[in-house]
Amino acid sequence: MDFAADYHAPFSSSSSFSSSSSFSSLSSWSADTNPDGTDTPRGATSAVHRALQLIQSDDPDSKLQAAKDIRRLTKTSQRCRRMLANAIKPLVSMLQPDSPGSHHESALLAHLNLAVKDEKNKISIVEAGALEPVISFLQMESLNLQEYATASLLTLSASASNKPIIGTSGAIPLLVDIVRCGSTQAKADAILALSNLSTHPNNLNIILETNPIPSIIDLLKTCKKS
Repeated sequence: MDFAADYHAPFSSSSSFSSSSSFSSLSSWSADTNPDGTDTPRGATSAVHRALQLIQSDDPDSKLQAAKDIRRLTKTSQRCRRMLANAIKPLVSMLQPDSPGSHHESALLAHLNLAVKDEKNKISIVEAGALEPVISFLQMESLNLQEYATASLLTLSASASNKPIIGTSGAIPLLVDIVRCGSTQAKADAILALSNLSTHPNNLNIILETNPIPSIIDLLKTCKKS
């Protein structure tokens, strides 16, 4: 059951989570329906090829623009998610500590959209080494990075193949910390990520050892009051 992907809507450049601007050539496209039932913007193929070229560039600005374009292209199009699977590894390189801070957010959001409702991309993102930097962002002071990283783990944890890997990565105690101290959105996503992970027996033991129940109850009480 791809619960996380169904729960978390793909991020777009118009989302409140981002201040990046959209290009008129992209925002003016209308949608066509492919034989597989997915919606793909007209001209998406050429835009995909351009994004794949830019993401391989050594120029930081070009890579940043590519990440923004990938996020936009994969917002609603399953076909674009498949076509842009080769961007996963270059996007992981943008998550590394030596990359500019602006790269971290854009690469996280691009990965998140690539993973939504795409099992192969979920697995590929983890295999490409994204977990280590994503987990490190859970400990950052930046609330945006915390939220994006938590949302990423929520979606990635929907994959049965990823659950044991995430469980042994050290992410579970950090997700519980987010439930205790994160933003409202991050807390909700962390609980759902823990729910996904709990379906793997070994993960359930790790979760219970962190004693998350009191924090979850506190959050439920807060939600009930509001």
